[in-house]
Amino acid sequence: MTDESGQKIMDAALIVFAEYGYKGATIKEIAEKAGYSELTLFRKFKTKKTFLKWFIFRVLTI
Repeated sequence: MTDESGQKIMDAALIVFAEYGYKGATIKEIAEKAGYSELTLFRKFKTKKTFLKWFIFRVLTI
């Protein structure tokens, strides 16, 4: 994943998590806001929990 695509996904996730919270957020919604398919994100992250771990790591290392 490039820095640019990672940033697009981070930006989309921030919006979706802010709007729906973790429980209400879906990978599909995040993917759509970032301009990717749901399948693309699931291929990379496998689960929403794995995605959340990546998201938190990125936030903490910015």
